[in-house]
Amino acid sequence: MTTKMMKREEEGVSARPHAQFKQDIFDQIKAFSPASVLDIGCGDGQLLRTLAGLDIHECVGVEVDSDAVSTLAAQGFDARLGRAESLAFPDASFDVVVLDYVAHHIEHLQRGLIEAARVARKAVIVLDPWYDLSIASQRVAHDFDLWSKCIDRRLGMIHDPSVSAAQLARPFNGLGDWRLDCRYRLILQLVSLETIETQARHQLDAIGSCRQAEDALEVLLDRAREHGFSDDGMILFSANRISSQTLNI
Repeated sequence: MTTKMMKREEEGVSARPHAQFKQDIFDQIKAFSPASVLDIGCGDGQLLRTLAGLDIHECVGVEVDSDAVSTLAAQGFDARLGRAESLAFPDASFDVVVLDYVAHHIEHLQRGLIEAARVARKAVIVLDPWYDLSIASQRVAHDFDLWSKCIDRRLGMIHDPSVSAAQLARPFNGLGDWRLDCRYRLILQLVSLETIETQARHQLDAIGSCRQAEDALEVLLDRAREHGFSDDGMILFSANRISSQTLNI
């Protein structure tokens, strides 16, 4: 595992960083000049739409939400119902396999990554949130993220803490022919307290009265008033199959 870059940037208060992180993963995909891409957890098809502008012979999305699959299929995309842990494709079916803000939604992540490696000819690329815990406003954001995900899990969602580089690397370490790269990027951008509180109150409304969650939220909001609350950064992980003719990244 090599950490290629830790990048912090200061941005104006109106900017949000996630579109730039999406561009980073798009550029990473393009670097492999893939003829085929599998988007695991394709959701509403945002990445599939972006990839449609490239000269890619085959773009396939896999998604657990049957309504999302039906909508994408009606729009002409190749979207299929399935889970990351059991991909219905032969070995080495796609040049590049992508998990775009999906890893923390996979129930059995290690199994899902092994499946991604199995069907990838060139690379598996993962984009997920990351927090720099050396910064006070990031610690607040990280703890709020954990609070928010606890609420989501009470509502039946699979919403785990953000993944670490070690978690992403673990299944590849036993496979033998992969080079692992990991890049972190943080655009230190404050989020308004009003935005965070509004989001939190909506989540509380969804679960009804819960004094413990409400008290925990008040503590988080007090910390945000003192230290600020900044947007999450990104971890961009790439497992490149050494035996394939891949571009050195």
